[in-house]
Amino acid sequence: MPERKYQSKGGNNFKGRGLRVGEQSGVIVGNQPSGKPSGLKIGGFIIKWDYLLILLMALSLAGYLYLKHMIFGVMTLLFLLSLFLRDAMPAKSDSKSIKSSAMELGIALIAALSVWFGLGFLLHTSTPIDVVTSCSMVPALDRGDIILLQGGEIRSQEVELTKPVEFRDFIKNECTVRELSSGAIRKELCTTGLRADGKEYAFDKGGDIVVYQPENAYRDLGLVVHRAVMKLKYKGETNYLIKGDNNPAPDVYGITQDFAKEDHMKGKVILRVPILGYLKLFLSLQFDEPENCKYVVDQ
Repeated sequence: MPERKYQSKGGNNFKGRGLRVGEQSGVIVGNQPSGKPSGLKIGGFIIKWDYLLILLMALSLAGYLYLKHMIFGVMTLLFLLSLFLRDAMPAKSDSKSIKSSAMELGIALIAALSVWFGLGFLLHTSTPIDVVTSCSMVPALDRGDIILLQGGEIRSQEVELTKPVEFRDFIKNECTVRELSSGAIRKELCTTGLRADGKEYAFDKGGDIVVYQPENAYRDLGLVVHRAVMKLKYKGETNYLIKGDNNPAPDVYGITQDFAKEDHMKGKVILRVPILGYLKLFLSLQFDEPENCKYVVDQ
């Protein structure tokens, strides 16, 4: 049978086997039919809404990192929530689409919990992932870092004590504090070591960075990410002296008022992923930078 030919009003020829699309077909990108675009049309291209939201979120986050202004943090959060809602909302309002979206959300939640508990089991910790919320560990860790933790023994220099540590046993030396905005420099007394049994011990700057939970009235502080600068052993009990690298004094001076015990430890940091933790901080509405992000302590 010979092929039949037809002619459209626009002058384009169509064969009985296949379709030849011309300029009048209304196609914008690829083989998508004409109609309501699924994204933002720029020239002859369409940027999908999801990609556009990711781009805007990345630009807002870059603006926050550069300018440290709250408005960019709020914008990042809004774009993140918009992206989540677009993915969670059903494509149609019928019951089948709603059930499908609910099932996908449930699967995603189960997958996230499986990863959390799976990592916890493999790494021997109840808290395998955490986010750095301040600048107290600069330059080793920055605010907004996602950190991976591993349970087990904490490495730091050990000191055997014959009597409890008192505040007068700490060694203090002059250190330099530099303001990041103005570059101004001032001198302060920083705690750098400990006297015990007639000996002086400098803080271990290479000890493990740990995450621990303060006890009693200080539990509201949440998890603390600092360095174990000394492991103190007294009468068969092990306590840790903890200090932030960018803090002039150890945590026992102000953050916890006590040494960290072994059962306070969640684990030691084995991996860091920069910047991505800001998304969690913004979800917690932590837009303002802490005071210790405004200076650097050189000890």
